[in-house]
Amino acid sequence: MNRPLWRQPEFWTTVAAVAVLSVGHYAAPTHDPFWHDLFRRLYYLPIILAAFRYGLSGGLATSVLVSLLFLPHVLMTRAMLPRQASEAVFEIPLYLVVGVVTGILSDRQRKANESLRRAERLKTLGEMAAGMAHEVKNPLAAIRSSAQILAGHVTGKDAEFAGIVVAEVDRLNRVVNEFLEYARPAPLRREPVRLSA
Repeated sequence: MNRPLWRQPEFWTTVAAVAVLSVGHYAAPTHDPFWHDLFRRLYYLPIILAAFRYGLSGGLATSVLVSLLFLPHVLMTRAMLPRQASEAVFEIPLYLVVGVVTGILSDRQRKANESLRRAERLKTLGEMAAGMAHEVKNPLAAIRSSAQILAGHVTGKDAEFAGIVVAEVDRLNRVVNEFLEYARPAPLRREPVRLSA
């Protein structure tokens, strides 16, 4: 069962990282572009981490939040440092692109891992079923042999019942053999093929 978002430590870590970076960004001296450039670049970390943890929705939500928190800074520095403000404007679409691309890649990786786990479970289940089928075949062989021996020593209805047991054991053996053939991979058959067909 998935925990609600507000009970996940990763969520609060992302929120705290964005808050700390925003406070640091707005507290940095206005005349020193180094700190603003540093904080502007550090915003990518929570975007990427949220995208890895929550996929496309997490990456997109965090990049939108960061963009909204970063936009007032762009508007404030526009009057004081027009060159820096014009560069900063292009950072907002990059936040969104990084959030979306990282989120999509994270979702694809998660689906691939899930498919791999499902295939592993099916493989394990197939191996276990094949082992169980072999375990069933051994007692069936003993039952069949015993019924054949009994059929040779009895007459009338008892011989008929022994024949029914042998026939039913043979039917069960066929079912188990069909199951084993289905469970084990078929060998590859290579043969020439006309490509034009």
